[in-house]
Amino acid sequence: LAVAAVLLVGTVLRSVQFGASTSMWWDEIALALNVTERGWGELLFSPLMHYQVAPLGFLVLEKLGVLLLGDTEAGFRLFPFLLSLAALVLFWRVSLRYLRFPTMLAALIAFALSPTLVFYAGTVKQYSGDVAACLLLLWMTLRWLDDRPGMREALLLGVVGGVAVLLSHPAVLVAAGLGATLLATARRLGIPLRRLLPMLAGWAIGAGMITYASLRTLSASTDQVMVGFWDAGFVPPPWEGLRELFWVPVRLVEVLVFFAAFLYSPNSAPEIAFAAVFGGLLVLGVIHLSRTDPRAAVVLAIPVAVAVAAACVRLLPLIERVSLFIGPPLLIASFAGFDRMRAWLPRSMERLVFLAALGFAALPGLALLIVAPPPRKRSESRAVLQEVRARRLPEDDLVVVRWWGWISTEYYGQRLGLADWTLIAPLEGYPMDQVLRDYLHQLDAFRGHSRVWVYLDRTWDCEEEAVLGYLGAIGRRRDVVEKRISGDERVSAHLYDLSDPGLLGRASAQEYPVPADCSE
Repeated sequence: LAVAAVLLVGTVLRSVQFGASTSMWWDEIALALNVTERGWGELLFSPLMHYQVAPLGFLVLEKLGVLLLGDTEAGFRLFPFLLSLAALVLFWRVSLRYLRFPTMLAALIAFALSPTLVFYAGTVKQYSGDVAACLLLLWMTLRWLDDRPGMREALLLGVVGGVAVLLSHPAVLVAAGLGATLLATARRLGIPLRRLLPMLAGWAIGAGMITYASLRTLSASTDQVMVGFWDAGFVPPPWEGLRELFWVPVRLVEVLVFFAAFLYSPNSAPEIAFAAVFGGLLVLGVIHLSRTDPRAAVVLAIPVAVAVAAACVRLLPLIERVSLFIGPPLLIASFAGFDRMRAWLPRSMERLVFLAALGFAALPGLALLIVAPPPRKRSESRAVLQEVRARRLPEDDLVVVRWWGWISTEYYGQRLGLADWTLIAPLEGYPMDQVLRDYLHQLDAFRGHSRVWVYLDRTWDCEEEAVLGYLGAIGRRRDVVEKRISGDERVSAHLYDLSDPGLLGRASAQEYPVPADCSE
């Protein structure tokens, strides 16, 4: 009953996130445009547009979701949501193998309440699939080691596992590591390989298909952008300094904290303390599992080991959302630390350890549920563009879109009747003050117009200071639509009258002061 209640709570939270149909953000829209604007063949066997990378099987599911629910947020997010629910059940089954029941329940609560997993349950990205595929491969490996299934079941596990690998790029590495572990174990125990090969053959076929598709469809430009964007997630040379020497363990703890509490980088004293406790529990848990069940401990360590190895060779970054697939093994190992503590204490104090584990598991999730309950948002572009459409005079109003806002305008604008808009593209490879200066010069093209909407999406403070300050100097703001996402993040549209000759002479794009130290 306790497990069922936790699974139900986790399902409800993910359903709320999915059902809210919040505005899609940049990466989601970029992938959605690929799905909607391409046929099956071009989607699966050609490089994706807008610097996107996605697994072959995930693209198939995205196309099916649109066919089932239409070109809507729900259609694009249907299968990430369903995969997040599958991950809930799979985590329960895998954690049962490693943790005693009270501790397992605490770990399951942490997994169910994880604001990170709840958020990605309603996101058009493959990260829910990464988590589910990794957990499924772990469960299959443990199933084979513990029960030695017959040929028919091994074949079924191979087919299901092969399909799961198609949904996730990291699953290819995990399947390779777990497959090698199973082969070594079978040889050491003298088990005939014919009992194992049907399962591994299915995994290998899935891994081969997704690897071939990825190599064929990854363009050089996209690869360059991805490597540059995720450069901080690749292991630095350890000889550069003490910080680099401890880069891997620190990054593993950061991934674990992001997985459990949606903290990108612990900064405040409570956040650092929380990460330190998690790190200490992780060390205790690794010691405990290696002593009580070494073979199962090796299985749990495989996803983490391949993630670190991939980061060393710059194949896959060890960073936040890309590394969500190692979150479950790290979470299980950290809660195994509570089982290690229970082994040290008298039986009369076991309940206290369980209560501590329960509080530690529920604290971050409950705190964020209270402060920022789901649905969590990364964008409000749809709501802002809806308001602009409602207030716009089609025959008189111009709509100006800053570069980062073009993709939301491209997707939502077409669906809302805002097809006519002008793009302001920034200079590339120049200092920020020159970029902003050029921005102001491009705005000068709209001098003399009495109704100009300026749409700002994914801007930073000094950009708004320069752009809105300049527009306020040469014109009058007549209307504004603004939606805050969280903290200082916002999406806004500003209607300016730039037709007053007296105001237009007050400032020029060349002379107006812009911040020189602005960085995005």
